[in-house]
Amino acid sequence: MSTQQRLSLILALGVALTVLTSCGGRSGDRQFADGSALSVSLPEASLPAVSIAATGAGQGVGGAGSVTLSMTAPAAISGYVETTVDCTIGRSYRASVASASINGTSVSFDVMASRYKGSGAYNPTVSLSIVGVDGTTTSVGALPLVPAQLDDSGGSISVNTASAEGRALAIQLTWRCS
Repeated sequence: MSTQQRLSLILALGVALTVLTSCGGRSGDRQFADGSALSVSLPEASLPAVSIAATGAGQGVGGAGSVTLSMTAPAAISGYVETTVDCTIGRSYRASVASASINGTSVSFDVMASRYKGSGAYNPTVSLSIVGVDGTTTSVGALPLVPAQLDDSGGSISVNTASAEGRALAIQLTWRCS
């Protein structure tokens, strides 16, 4: 399809939408300057109800392969992203994200719980790194006994501590395994 054909198609679709809008969404005719015409007629039953909702920062469905972050320190950031969340679940539980960008902030983490026995409360060891929009890194390495809820499909942690760099770190992190 040539560029001119693509532009003509886009123009025709725009006109069709204009015609539908101006005629109550059911029918209409349009005559063009070049002599071509467009006639649109749709039966009432074919007009579907459409609902569109925007997903903003900190919102999302939390489906497989997703991370939701709510952080109040060292900066206030909240967001949701679909990304690869690697999980290895057996006698131990491990979830990790190499890097996920949430509102311009890069997040990586590793959660490791030994003696995993299924869904429930655990105190895993957590390593976490956050690189802010300004390039400032806040990290914790091998932080033990972090309160967590873990299950075979994902988990959540709450961290409120000082980072390796001496900054306060307060976050809630939820993930769903890919």
